[in-house]
Amino acid sequence: MPLRELRDDDYEALAGVFNTCTTHWPTTAGALCAEYREIAGFDPFIRVSEDAGGRAVGLGHLISPSELGDPRKMNLRVLVHADHRRQGRGGELAAALMAEADRRGWIELNTHYMDEGDVGGSRRLLERWGFREDLRGDMFALELANFDEAEAERALAETPVAGLRVVVLAEETAPDRVERWHDLFTAAYADVPEMADLEPPDLDRFRWRFLGLPGMREDSVWLAEADGRYVGFTQFRYPPGGGDPFIALTVVRREYRRRGLARLLKLQAQAAAKRRGDRRIITGSAMGNEGMQRLNRALGFEPFAAYVFCRRTREAAP
Repeated sequence: MPLRELRDDDYEALAGVFNTCTTHWPTTAGALCAEYREIAGFDPFIRVSEDAGGRAVGLGHLISPSELGDPRKMNLRVLVHADHRRQGRGGELAAALMAEADRRGWIELNTHYMDEGDVGGSRRLLERWGFREDLRGDMFALELANFDEAEAERALAETPVAGLRVVVLAEETAPDRVERWHDLFTAAYADVPEMADLEPPDLDRFRWRFLGLPGMREDSVWLAEADGRYVGFTQFRYPPGGGDPFIALTVVRREYRRRGLARLLKLQAQAAAKRRGDRRIITGSAMGNEGMQRLNRALGFEPFAAYVFCRRTREAAP
């Protein structure tokens, strides 16, 4: 099963690969093409596994994102179509990525997978290559059929923050609205468990990550403003392939916490989703983030899967 480089005509088949690897985030050929064009700036190493007819059935990539802070710290990902697993393809792709990482002098490797049931192969493969679980979180779903939109308005009236207003980014007219949003994100960045070890993105990278990726829209960002600055936000990302919106992140400045702002922002987003006709919302939170775990459950979200981040360092290499 020789591997080859990624081709422009692979994306349709690779969308099928991605869509058998997770149930909550369907994608499309166009969305994948846009994302892989963007990671071209991260010195990627990409290999494709194909079937006997030359159709892409597996993908592996190795990149060095700027937020890791050192080009020797890398992210890798291996995906194989459900119909082609247990054929050695995942191990073959992983071996190619590891060989390239060795050539680049890696000091840290990071990856993740979704724990939605049949993940024994993924776990065993990662353990074989010396990866250890670094962080685990729950995926939650909320059915909106019985959600009362008036609850969002009541929460706004009851939140004890003077001069508070909640706005949608698309409706803000200030030319520096994204810069102010970036300032909020940078201030709270280290308090997000999944991001605690990363470098905060600069403004250009932030724009791409939160507005440039497929499914990110200005009308799906809710900002809480008080004292002349943004003090919290939550954001939906809509799957490019259709499906339920995903609350990608909810952030509140440290000095404004424990005042109900995260709850308020999530309720505002839930009300908007119901008005748009969405039937369900997806979100996730790290198990160590006890406050967000409690909030999600209090709002009626039910866990349905888990996500797992794994890491390998030079010291842990076998």
